Amino acid sequence: GNTLKKMQLLVLVTFLAVVVPLAVTAAGDTVVASGEGDRTRIDVTVYNRDLALVREIRNVDLPKGDFRFEFRDVPSRINPVTLLVSSSGGSGLELYEQNYEFDLMSPDRILQKYVGRELAWIQEDGTRRTGTLLGMSNGPVYRVDEEIVFEMPGRLALPELPENLRARPTLVWLAHTSGGGSTEVETSYLTGGFSWNADYVLQLDEKGTRAGLQAWVTVDNRTGASYRDANLLLVAGDINRARPSMDKMVMMEQSARAPAAAAFQEETLYDYHMYTMQRPTDLLDNQIKQISLFDVAGMKVTKHYKLQARPHFFRGVGRLQDKSKVAVSYSFENTEDNQLGMALPAGVFRVYGRSASGSRQLLGEDRIDHTPAK
Repeated sequence: GNTLKKMQLLVLVTFLAVVVPLAVTAAGDTVVASGEGDRTRIDVTVYNRDLALVREIRNVDLPKGDFRFEFRDVPSRINPVTLLVSSSGGSGLELYEQNYEFDLMSPDRILQKYVGRELAWIQEDGTRRTGTLLGMSNGPVYRVDEEIVFEMPGRLALPELPENLRARPTLVWLAHTSGGGSTEVETSYLTGGFSWNADYVLQLDEKGTRAGLQAWVTVDNRTGASYRDANLLLVAGDINRARPSMDKMVMMEQSARAPAAAAFQEETLYDYHMYTMQRPTDLLDNQIKQISLFDVAGMKVTKHYKLQARPHFFRGVGRLQDKSKVAVSYSFENTEDNQLGMALPAGVFRVYGRSASGSRQLLGEDRIDHTPAK
């Protein structure tokens, strides 16, 4: 009797484990696709080291019940485990399952899926020769007319595209709504391929006691996706990331905003500094964009001379060499009284002077770390 009960229990558990996935998979009969044309808002927060947090809002007309939701135009460098999805509009959107499909179309990938199948070559006279693709390990191997060949004359023709190949990376959800209709779908995710840095130009006056300072931000997008009319936010600081893989996304709330700067608005983000661009911009794939951060004039600067002696000179041994080099540097106070008073992101400072003819000349450059205001 006990053995029979255990067997019945085992059968019941196995039956439930099979039925639940089948009920969810049935959602794939109706397909809804959403691309970048559905976006109504996009925020891109770029960190210093190959990381960005993307927040999208798309307006999508969803059916009632179960369906397959293809969320297209996502970056190829997306980290899908960091995805957060919410909706508004009363549709009651629920996600049962998520798949990140990045098996992209290419001649090699298409042929790999044709291994074991028949294909044809169109000859110059319009006739066709047929054969079978045997393998693709180190290039194609065909069987044509009972012979093994590695190349065939003519244009290769396939009857159809293989399944499960995408033109671009796509998130595919098995989803359900209780009401359907027009829905605002909000997503947030982390992606690699974004980075930014600052460059500074310090232009000295003729006396070397005053200077103008221009700061530029360089944003590099190599994510595999383009973001048009995006709200750009830049975070200065080195955030800690889990190694070797990042399994959780750290969400940080924004604090009160500081007074507006020229092109960006600076604010304190906990222990970091964030700069918000005051107008939308296009962040296209494989594009390097430069944006003005600020431009100030009339800063007070101080020149310094430094003579570096050899270490043993201070121990009373040896003597200072007549040919020792003197290092020249410039400094300034990062205060509001000195036209600044804002946190300076890490970047390269280039110092320029003017010759007697008035032409600009490079005097030197150096790299600074993230520098707070005084």
